[in-house]
Amino acid sequence: EAAGFECGAGRPLPRFQFVPGKKYLLRLINTSAMAAFKVSIDGHTFQVVASDADYLKPSTLVNSVTINVAQRYDILVQAKSSPSQGQSQSQKQGQTGKKNTALGSFWLRVHSPFGLPWTAREADQVPAGFNPDALAIIDYESGATADPTTSAWTTEVAIGEFDYNPAVPVVLPTTPDQRIIVEFTLGVLAPNPT
Repeated sequence: EAAGFECGAGRPLPRFQFVPGKKYLLRLINTSAMAAFKVSIDGHTFQVVASDADYLKPSTLVNSVTINVAQRYDILVQAKSSPSQGQSQSQKQGQTGKKNTALGSFWLRVHSPFGLPWTAREADQVPAGFNPDALAIIDYESGATADPTTSAWTTEVAIGEFDYNPAVPVVLPTTPDQRIIVEFTLGVLAPNPT
């Protein structure tokens, strides 16, 4: 509503169907103008395999990837094949005595970090009504309508954006073949009266 548009309640969240045991390639694109996003899927780890359409050596398994403005990452997600796959030991122990054959549904979470260095405002200056979190749902059962009951990861496992390795190494030139000088001036323009 801050931008002059009313938010509508009751819109369904996006749902994506996973088949147990299959691998999925998800292309994550940050189309925002000023916000970074942290993407995770409850109970699932994945590998980052491409960045901005350049193939990467598959990363080690991570549970979160940060996507800055205008960046694209391709992630490879291995769908679960059993209900306890990817659960912590305490989660498995909490199910002792229960026969659970359903994989259920999981939250796909997108969090927009607020505060320096992510935004111009401090973390305690979040505007009223601003929600930094977006959700989607990964379903293992067709026709599922219930919201997931999964929890977010308590520990983030991620790789810094400069720590990925290209699939084909790029050899940079040692000496430039030409020199270009670009000069420009920065200034503040008067506000547009219309």
